[in-house]
Amino acid sequence: LAYRIDGRQVPPEVFYARACDPLRSVAIEACAGAGKTWMLISRILRALLAGAAPQDILAITFTNKAAGEM
Repeated sequence: LAYRIDGRQVPPEVFYARACDPLRSVAIEACAGAGKTWMLISRILRALLAGAAPQDILAITFTNKAAGEM
């Protein structure tokens, strides 16, 4: 797998640290089964643990399966 931030390849731990940071806005693009829903759930949990109010979180997904998991 290639983990990229702003087009440059980075180690997985750097990618996940940045992607799960609740203070950042991110867009995740990946093929089916790559872990996009897991990433959204991780971000939501981290935001809640950091003190975000549930009504201030917006998560968008395009499948019923992912919505059910979230």
